[in-house]
Amino acid sequence: MSPLTEATLDGSTVTLLLTGAAFEQDISTIRDAVLVSGINGVTIDTATVQRLSDRKITVELDYDGTDFIRDTALTFTLTSKAIANHNGELTTEIPVTANSNEDVLTIFWTDSGTDKIHRANLDMANLEVSNVKGLVTGLEVPNGIALDVAGGKMYWTDQDTEKIQRANLDGSNVENLVTGLGSPRGIALDVVAGKMYWTDRGTDKIQRANLDGSDVEDLVTQGLRFPSGIAIAMSSLVNPTTEEPTIAKEDVNRDGVVDVQDLAYVGLQYGKTGTNAADVNGDEVVDVDDLILVAAAIDSAAAAAPAARAQVHSHFTKSQLQAWLTEARASGNTSRTYQRGIAVVEHLLALFTPVETALLANYPNPFNPETWIPYQLSKSAEVTLTIYAIDGHVVRTLALGHQTAGMYQSRSRAAYWDGKNAVGEPVASGVYFYTLTAGDFSATRKMLIRK
Repeated sequence: MSPLTEATLDGSTVTLLLTGAAFEQDISTIRDAVLVSGINGVTIDTATVQRLSDRKITVELDYDGTDFIRDTALTFTLTSKAIANHNGELTTEIPVTANSNEDVLTIFWTDSGTDKIHRANLDMANLEVSNVKGLVTGLEVPNGIALDVAGGKMYWTDQDTEKIQRANLDGSNVENLVTGLGSPRGIALDVVAGKMYWTDRGTDKIQRANLDGSDVEDLVTQGLRFPSGIAIAMSSLVNPTTEEPTIAKEDVNRDGVVDVQDLAYVGLQYGKTGTNAADVNGDEVVDVDDLILVAAAIDSAAAAAPAARAQVHSHFTKSQLQAWLTEARASGNTSRTYQRGIAVVEHLLALFTPVETALLANYPNPFNPETWIPYQLSKSAEVTLTIYAIDGHVVRTLALGHQTAGMYQSRSRAAYWDGKNAVGEPVASGVYFYTLTAGDFSATRKMLIRK
């Protein structure tokens, strides 16, 4: 009912009004289906969500006071569960005015002599430094700071202890995000995508991780000869403007980076019509053209990273990727972008072919009475699995037939043993061995039945 500001966010009530649709009757369903995003520290107090009519609900906001430095907006999302007879999401934005800090600029610096990170306010009118504070001490020569001002966080490297550390801008809640880096040097932040980058002089690597330190990746690993400094596309932390960062249309899940996750999102929406974030080319149908455009925008380093293989196996099947490739090739589109997209999908399809044949550990183990035995084939072969008792006699032979190259690790694809012998009798508790034979490959592992 009145403009939202940083000062009035906490406890404000927002009314959401539908046109041409109605809310569900069950208030608990609505409460679970109303989401807010856009400003760190702002959440919805779900207990306060009220249904005033078929078309109107109110929500109350909680705000933990995390500072933000520029005018922005809150995005409210209603999932399909909240709206009767509706299959998609609805979103709306409400502008929020940041507290004014035009006359004071906060500056940060490291002091290797005293092992401190300092902060001071620079009074722009009188050009005086005031309120100097040693935020963190005992850092053993910190090397470089990167700031996430909107998120209220600072990051720095500590060469002596080989750690990347994070703290709130007031110096509280110091955390060691990544350890054992070998003389890390400098940090650059991509706050929009939630990534941090740093150089490692000891191992000649450029590395990347999420801002919480997870999913560490080596972006470039050879021939760098002590890299010094990184420049990347970052959100504006210095001289902020009121402009919001541009989100690429191929970034369909709006997480700031185009990767396999976006491709998976298009796959889930495949065949749907109408307005849809996965409709990249805007023709109101999600089809192979949208998928290929997203694939073309995937960073080649991300597609080649070790994590990509796990993501591909998690989100796709080999037949699904093959079907998309066949359809894309048949389109006759010879543009450079389209052909790059096809090449990326070909690369992802190749991730289903292991580099080497291997027999993997059965699961569960110990087991009773059944277990699954995963394996992978680097080339097509006749596959047989033989189970032996501890004295060497054959308990059961599973003739799996001719198998094409690929991963056989999920329960629907791995070899299955029901814990019975060749005549259908349950075997006794104890240690058993299983041998996989695939062409000229053979390997044996141990398993345990415990009853």
